[in-house]
Amino acid sequence: MHDATGAGIVVQDYPEASKVAIRTSDLVRAVQAVPSAVGVKAEAPPTPAAVAVLTAQLGVPVFGGLGGLGLLDELAAGAAGAMTGFSCPEGLVACVDAWRSGGYDAAREAYLPYLPLVNFEAQAGIGLAVRKEAIRRRRLVEESSVRPPAAAMPQSLVLQLERHLEAALAALQKEVR
Repeated sequence: MHDATGAGIVVQDYPEASKVAIRTSDLVRAVQAVPSAVGVKAEAPPTPAAVAVLTAQLGVPVFGGLGGLGLLDELAAGAAGAMTGFSCPEGLVACVDAWRSGGYDAAREAYLPYLPLVNFEAQAGIGLAVRKEAIRRRRLVEESSVRPPAAAMPQSLVLQLERHLEAALAALQKEVR
């Protein structure tokens, strides 16, 4: 891809999706062997441990993923930020910005209002459906259905999603003021 386009490559380690597991030390060697690698997305739990090794041994930015579930711990381990799906990406930005300007305590404080929603969206089997419904409720997309084999969001969780989203959006309103 790089040879054809000149574009840099972000190497993603996501064994849940790829069904390929690689030791962090082997990932370091692989990234070092690819001159066009411009970053790494670490999504093999425990991500903070992998991020710490990757940032110590590589000269490219390392990002977390997994819906932002480990963002604060990944930043503490040296991550540059996150590349992930989350229905309130403003919360990710607030956390990273606070990390850069005020360190751990500031980032923790900035991220706290979003953590219940991050956790809610991380539910195994329905996380994508929950995230898409949250994004639809924010009026950013018109449709929230997911393609099989993904499971739809259970109707029984709608009220709880509304609660989490309302709290996260209230935090956003405070940030804007």
